[in-house]
Amino acid sequence: MVAQMEQDMDRGEILDKHQINTLLAKKNVRGVTREGERIGFSLSNWKHTHDLFSYYYDEHGRETGRDKGSWWIAGLIKLCGRLQNFDNAKSHCFTVTKQDEEFALINGRSEQVYRFRVVGDYDPSASSQHSASKNSNDNEKEPGEYHIGRLIGYTQICGEFRGSGADPQMINTIKQLFATNPDFKRGYAEFDNFTGFDFVTGLNNCEEVKAGVEKIYSAIKATAG
Repeated sequence: MVAQMEQDMDRGEILDKHQINTLLAKKNVRGVTREGERIGFSLSNWKHTHDLFSYYYDEHGRETGRDKGSWWIAGLIKLCGRLQNFDNAKSHCFTVTKQDEEFALINGRSEQVYRFRVVGDYDPSASSQHSASKNSNDNEKEPGEYHIGRLIGYTQICGEFRGSGADPQMINTIKQLFATNPDFKRGYAEFDNFTGFDFVTGLNNCEEVKAGVEKIYSAIKATAG
């Protein structure tokens, strides 16, 4: 009944939870709010987390800020989310509509608050890039071992699905060095669910991550003498 009422408002097709997962999970989207603010989002969909990353832009397309939170689906048609630095980290839920290639979020007062398009697949390494780009006074910055764990997990997926991962000896050396570090384990574990899949999309940074792993390995060797 709710979906039918909102369809009658000529805002396009109302997406259900399965369509939301199919069309928006693991995607990058970019659009504009009703106030004219330009915002992009990345929606992760990993084994245990549904992280949400936001990117704010000025009128020239230059990035002016970032935020991080989580997203989830409530009921049959609601897309919900929260961001750490927006509205005191309160949760908000919306109906999602789709008309041609454009999507919109509709709030509980039947107001369109954000319209957007999908601009590409979500790259799992974006979250580590996000954390590394935080301001120096951000107390929530992830430790370096966490990012090293993510790099190792990512490059192993690249090796499995693209044949472009870092050298196995480098990977094993780094894994052994950080084997008992909880932050490394947490970063590394975020890619566990990709292993064994038939294919993975969005592996756009394999060479960059490989270079990062090689740099870490070189630093380890230099320190070890």
